[in-house]
Amino acid sequence: MANPKRAWKLQEFTAHGADVKCVGLGHKSGRVMVTGGDDRKVNLWSVGKPHCIMSLTGHTTSIEAVRFGHAEEMVIAGSLSGALKVWDLEQAKILRTLTGHKAGIKSLDFHPYGDYAASGSMDCNVKLWDIRRKGCIYTYKSHTGCVNCLRFSPDGRWIASAGEDDVVKLWDLTAGKLLTDLKLHKGPVNVVEFHPHELLLASGSSDRTIKFWDLETFQLVSSTEGDSTGIRSIAFHPDGMCLYSGSHDMLKVYGWEPVHCFDAVSIGWSDVCDMSISNTQMIGASFYKTNVSSFVVNLESVRPLGGSQATNSNRRESSGLSNSRKIFVTERPPTQSTKQASEPKQSDEPAEKTEEGEDASAADIQNPAEYRELFQGNIRQACSVTLQGVGFFQKQPEQVTGTLSENEVLDFIANGHNAMMTVMSNRSRNLQIVRAMWTSGNLKTAIDSAISMNDPAVLVDVVNILNLKTSLWNLDLCTILLPKLKELMSSKYECYVVTAGQAIKLVIRNMGQTIKTNLTAPPGIGVDISREERNKKCSRCHTALMDIRSMIEKRRDAAGKLASLYKEILLLMSTLD
Repeated sequence: MANPKRAWKLQEFTAHGADVKCVGLGHKSGRVMVTGGDDRKVNLWSVGKPHCIMSLTGHTTSIEAVRFGHAEEMVIAGSLSGALKVWDLEQAKILRTLTGHKAGIKSLDFHPYGDYAASGSMDCNVKLWDIRRKGCIYTYKSHTGCVNCLRFSPDGRWIASAGEDDVVKLWDLTAGKLLTDLKLHKGPVNVVEFHPHELLLASGSSDRTIKFWDLETFQLVSSTEGDSTGIRSIAFHPDGMCLYSGSHDMLKVYGWEPVHCFDAVSIGWSDVCDMSISNTQMIGASFYKTNVSSFVVNLESVRPLGGSQATNSNRRESSGLSNSRKIFVTERPPTQSTKQASEPKQSDEPAEKTEEGEDASAADIQNPAEYRELFQGNIRQACSVTLQGVGFFQKQPEQVTGTLSENEVLDFIANGHNAMMTVMSNRSRNLQIVRAMWTSGNLKTAIDSAISMNDPAVLVDVVNILNLKTSLWNLDLCTILLPKLKELMSSKYECYVVTAGQAIKLVIRNMGQTIKTNLTAPPGIGVDISREERNKKCSRCHTALMDIRSMIEKRRDAAGKLASLYKEILLLMSTLD
């Protein structure tokens, strides 16, 4: 039997009316691609099809960097002027325009959790952005050359940045400072990637080597021998068994303990700019002038995943995966720079003036059917799976088994179980992030993070802890949480309402008199900034409490446990009059 084909060119098409400057693949599905060009457009494509799905406009200079969000629900694009734009693909609209860099954007990444992004620029700086608040949280200054690539760690606590200055830098987000410099490359570092599980980092350079770094000791684990050309793109296998390296017309596959090249595949993708792995295939993308090309590699015919009769256990052993290295978990012992963590804050640097605004931005859907399938169908499908699983458990067993076969019933159970496991895993992961910020001394940041996750279950868990620790409540916390407590009071889940109600009672008992006194006190003499700030916070708290009162008064006739809760809250509210 003939050997299966290992790699082939999928397509080549004209992507822009001027030179293409950047290409990014969707790393979740491998089905979508985003391109940026000198024509100042950001275009979206379905991999393998030559017709543009949607064109995003609004930038006033060429697009230099693009990247999908982890769920492929957002796209961020950076321009030569240093401005960034974030689009919501499901809603087909601009979310944010972010300015602050003094030169063109070279690299972008989304934080794995929460509404945050990072950008690396030709101004040598890395910026961390809060997408919700349209602001720069922190600017990391240490590189002396362009920041070619940056990546968030899987646990969201670090950023690795690769510089034209031959250095890889590791930044601690919680502390807002540099952890370490990794300096052994002899040429510009083009790309960095974190191992999906282990505390391991890979960096690829124009010096034609890939270096593997231990993130517990910050020491070199191993280094590949000089390739024939510089390393342009790297990607860990999702299982972490090996690293794929893309250079000029070549794909190589490496293990690292000890360093070993498993396989090499000749493929005419010139200088590949991005690679995405989906199931048993790798998609690679490159560009030249106005054209973009995509390529497919059949990983089942490439070692160590395929190309031999090795079992999965043998693949792991041969790949050099470490059984002793720690994995990315938020409970790992804090590094020195995280022990004295400071709260992330809005940057005090003035934003660079730009003509780019959200009003001038547009999303032009050119292929409605494919747009709905790729960017709206995913949400419907996910909801369908989850609801199917939940719906099954709401039925009586005899209602289900009377119409379905045994295998179909088991499939329903498995779907429900998988959906629930996904929900609980996400909740656990989010709580670990909040806990890490909380235990490092950043209570306000931890609360902000819990709110930004848009997961009511996580917020309820956090509020339950705060209800037990009354000493933690202050005006800042009340200002942040009261609007969210109002939302929880409207929940269909009684336990959410009870938790929110207990918190509201606690706020009124502990802070109600302070709020009332500040609002009724006569104006002070002279300028007292702290007093004015306190009054603003008290006013916001009072407004939120009055909104809650209005909502509860409409439900005061409720029966059962909630009726008693509502009466208690309204009685306490009367002390604010």
